[in-house]
Amino acid sequence: MAMGRTPENNSPPSRGLSKEAKNDYVEAVQDRISTLTSVPNSLVIFTDGSRRRVQDHRRTGAGYVAYTLGREVRSGQWGMGRRAEVYDAEMLALAGAAMFAADYVRSHAGISSIIFFSDNQAVSSITNTTNHPAQYMSILFRT
Repeated sequence: MAMGRTPENNSPPSRGLSKEAKNDYVEAVQDRISTLTSVPNSLVIFTDGSRRRVQDHRRTGAGYVAYTLGREVRSGQWGMGRRAEVYDAEMLALAGAAMFAADYVRSHAGISSIIFFSDNQAVSSITNTTNHPAQYMSILFRT
């Protein structure tokens, strides 16, 4: 695999990779996801937020999907309207998924590992306790 960030250290590859190196990276990520979603006692959650134009209006939304033993166990999605930013959506997806995970673990005592996959910078501030945009979602994530 090319130098740069790898699935093992939870970071994306560096820019400027060849097409072959990118394909190798994608294949490695897919293999890692396949392995993690089939590990007993693990809950694997993917989150995302987005904003796009629909009929000349901005629409922002958030969502997550959770797997255990290779099977989808839950998904959630929220429309956030015209004024929300992508950052808000990413934070909501993380907070909503964390709330689901906490409930799920309480009712499924065998789960000992929760793994989040997220493609955004909101992850770096989700546990931030100082004032910042979408601070309420950080509070929800931590509770």
